[in-house]
Amino acid sequence: MTSNWLLISPFVKGGLRGIYKVSLFVEWGLRGIYKVSPFVKGGLRGIYKVSLFVKGGLRGILLFLLLFNSTGLNAQIGSFGVSDARSMGMGNTFNSNTKDVYSSGKNPALLIPSDTSETLLKFMLPGISSDVYTNSIPPDEVEYFFGGPESRDLTEGEKDRLYGYFAEGNGKYNYYASFTPLAIVYKPSGKIGAFGFTMSDFVSGGFTIPSSLAQLALKGNEAGKTYSLDDLRFQTWWLRSYSLSYSKEVLNNREGFIKNINAGISIKYISGFAYTGIEKVSSSFQTGEKNVLNGNYYVEAYSSFSDDLAVRYDYDTVTHVYDLNYFSTPAGSGLGLDIGFSAELDSGITVGLAITDIGSINWSSNVAKHISQKQLYIDDLFNKEQLDSVTDIGSSESKPVADYMTTLPTCLRFGISVLASDYLDGLPGSLLLALDYNQGLNNKPSNSTTPRFSLGTEWQPFDIGLSILTGLSHDETYRFNWSLGLGYSSSLIEAYLSTLDIISTLSPNNTKPHASFAFNLTWKVMGN
Repeated sequence: MTSNWLLISPFVKGGLRGIYKVSLFVEWGLRGIYKVSPFVKGGLRGIYKVSLFVKGGLRGILLFLLLFNSTGLNAQIGSFGVSDARSMGMGNTFNSNTKDVYSSGKNPALLIPSDTSETLLKFMLPGISSDVYTNSIPPDEVEYFFGGPESRDLTEGEKDRLYGYFAEGNGKYNYYASFTPLAIVYKPSGKIGAFGFTMSDFVSGGFTIPSSLAQLALKGNEAGKTYSLDDLRFQTWWLRSYSLSYSKEVLNNREGFIKNINAGISIKYISGFAYTGIEKVSSSFQTGEKNVLNGNYYVEAYSSFSDDLAVRYDYDTVTHVYDLNYFSTPAGSGLGLDIGFSAELDSGITVGLAITDIGSINWSSNVAKHISQKQLYIDDLFNKEQLDSVTDIGSSESKPVADYMTTLPTCLRFGISVLASDYLDGLPGSLLLALDYNQGLNNKPSNSTTPRFSLGTEWQPFDIGLSILTGLSHDETYRFNWSLGLGYSSSLIEAYLSTLDIISTLSPNNTKPHASFAFNLTWKVMGN
């Protein structure tokens, strides 16, 4: 396997099909990320064409993003992963205001409702969720710049416009989806506590195109300036989590400042079916006197795939049969842990604190290490041998390794919520306000060390079970999201429909599109 081994397919066959009519990939370095014009006039003149398709390699990575038609029943994973439809409608806010069957992956202490001691049995079926967003070039601009059959020169205005999509802080693409065939919560009594079981699949990932690469290709190699590609990023995986949860009230003091405290724990067995990610990048280029270009390029990455995906590396001597299905053989496994607490104060404020996805995955099937490295020196723009060395910069060598470990997207979560209608005389119905802080402790798929803040509300204006949801949140570059959703609850069902960013939904020409959608239907067997 050479430089073609990375493929990103950030559109899903079901809910996300056609969101981005682009399948971008990383093909180590200047070749493949961009087909760059020859060295002329002392520099790199223009991006003429982006290579948007993989010619070989791991084509399939992720056609598993077909994701079983992208259905999801929304356990949470990572600080920026999408959640259930109720939480999504509230700006993806859930750390203190979620409840029972919706608490999976968020805060296991909230598995047990604090407002009732009655027996409870609920399960969710069906649920749909998906989320794809970019702060970089939108689909219509991809078509404008790269849709033609032939390469072409760009005007200075076009170069500036295109570079703006990859300037500092931009150039990011992220996608997330989940599928949960089973989620159930059972509370025999308040004294015993509550039990939960959830089986969920997660496919998530993202990539970042370095701004310096776009600058180098579009504006030329400025003399004396160093261009670093160290912020090149790519990761994607497909995981399945089997989560067993327990929650119990550990303090009940209705007359005190703290009226009650709940504690909860979730133990997860994780199966991994596919992983591809860049582990290390060390690359820089500099133009010296007389337009001498020199630099170095080093990228180290790892991949692991289920036998049923039939991925074939260059060194493979065995051919696997493609047999992707829901019960495919895992490529790796690991254990995860969620721990959470919630407290209700005498003021009516609820506080939630949790740390989720503590653990790791050991990938042991079809594991490969990929290395691409090159020393670059060009002092003669008409020297074919030197120019050919640039076109070879994207090639990589792959070799088998016994195993490879990745940490789970560990996240610290804190939230406060209050029934604001208790303090607002004359407001019809009930109004819940909630504020969240999510801090990812690593940069795994759907997780980020960039903190995420959100504010959400749920208003039930009439006593007919109807809820209006809305909220404010942001993405990893602090771009503003406005959420909106509707809910309905009766003695038999709960149903929620929402989007994380109504602005993009209503603005098809949004320069930074964000497509998200969630629907949940929960069945009440016993209790409310």
